[in-house]
Amino acid sequence: MSVKINNVDLGSCSYNGNEVTEILVNGIQVWQKSSPAIEPAILLYKTKSDMDNDPTGAKAATWSTNTYSGDGPAAYDYFYACYSIAGVDGNFSGYNTKYWTGTLQTDANGRKYLKGEVTTGRSKTGQYIIFTPSNGDPEVRQDFCIISI
Repeated sequence: MSVKINNVDLGSCSYNGNEVTEILVNGIQVWQKSSPAIEPAILLYKTKSDMDNDPTGAKAATWSTNTYSGDGPAAYDYFYACYSIAGVDGNFSGYNTKYWTGTLQTDANGRKYLKGEVTTGRSKTGQYIIFTPSNGDPEVRQDFCIISI
């Protein structure tokens, strides 16, 4: 949807060289430029600090799709698997959890995450993690491999 005032599209409007992100009338916000939608996903982070400092998921690590490349998770390592959308309750589950385990928590941005730990020293294929939102939204699945160290 496009918002126009006097036939000016506010979605691409600037004032004195600065992008217009909101309009106030008598101190009351009457329009705000919306942020791009965040797609439901399970994001990977190596540290809690990385996760807390990345509310949009733009700096998330890359899940490994084989046992020798990608960011992880790695054998005997810790990882953070974070549902991308803030404020959504739900639970994590997965396959082959004999090789990894985790605790459900909430990050500084209000997103649910699994503080995970890989419990094997060997690389493993065929892993996946699922986040099931309690609000009825579809579950999200992330396939991954545990990489060797």
